[in-house]
Formats: sequence, structure tokens, C-alpha cells
Amino acid sequence: MCDSAVRGWVRVTVSGDCYVGTTTVAEMLAARSRWVHRNVGVLVRSICSRRGVDPAHFGALSNDQLIGVDRDTVVEMKKTEGSIWEGRLTSWLARDDPQTLRVWISASFEQRVVRAMRRDGLDRSSAERVIVQRDTEEATLFSRLYGVDTDSLHKCCHIAFDSSGMSASTIAGAIGRVLAEEADDVVP
Repeated sequence: MCDSAVRGWVRVTVSGDCYVGTTTVAEMLAARSRWVHRNVGVLVRSICSRRGVDPAHFGALSNDQLIGVDRDTVVEMKKTEGSIWEGRLTSWLARDDPQTLRVWISASFEQRVVRAMRRDGLDRSSAERVIVQRDTEEATLFSRLYGVDTDSLHKCCHIAFDSSGMSASTIAGAIGRVLAEEADDVVP
């Protein structure tokens, strides 16, 4: 649930594990709200590409490079109002910002496998392997960089959704209503 003491959201973070629908939700929310969508994963993949690192193994970048990307992301977030920041760690990075509505999206492992198969054309075994590998790599990386347990990333969020049983449109609509309610609350 959203902390009713927080008022005046000027940005949103949408975080979650891979294959839970964060990109779809963030894109839908951006279209509905006319806010700018920033996908931090795209930024990280771009940095990997420039350095000749397979984006699936972004943990191969140095700690300083990765922390630098996160630091730059936080600076950019704080100066960009009317924005939706999507990324596994973005809600955690914005955990101390009272003007950021932090959203977590989860899904069952089975639902994530089905989405990986459909989106990336993988067979079941490959989809399971990709998800386990990515979850393991990110858990190791975030622990190494920040001492963060990825199983508790949702705890810094105001709202959490399980996309196994909800459409992206329903989730984006619910987030939009929270933003609208807050706007109504701060208008004299």
C-alpha cells in the first residue's frame, strides 16, 4: 500500500525481476500519463556494448563503472520530473526520495518462463536456464555492490503487484490512479 503521508509524486520507478512485465507497464503508464519512460536496462546494455561486454553478463563491468551508472541514474532521476524509471534496482536507488512513487512487479517463476518463451522464442529449458542465470548473476552483483538481498528489493516500494494474475494494462491503470489521487490531494 502507498504511504498516505507522502504527497506530490513527480516520478515513478517500476522495478521487478526479469520477465515480469516492467517494460510493458512502464510504457503503458508513460503513454497514459504523457510522462517520459527511461529504461535503465537499455542504458546498461548500451554501456556493455560500447565496452564489448555481452549484456547478459553486465556484471563483468567493474564495480566502479556499475556504481557510476547507478549514481548517474540517481542524479538524472532527481532532476527529471514527470518521468518513469524502469529497472531492477531503480526503486531501491530511489528509496530515500520522498517524491518518487516506487512500484514493484513480481510474477511466478512459471509465468516468467512462459513470457521468456513467448517474447524471446526460447524453449522451456532455455527459458528456465536464462531466468535462473540472470537472477543468480543479479543477486550476486547487487550483493557485491551494495549488500542488497534481491529477495527484499520489494520492501522499499510503496506498491507491489503480482503480474501473474493481472494484465499490464490493469497494473498501469492502478498506478495511474495513485498518481491522480495524489494530484487531487495536492491541488488546493
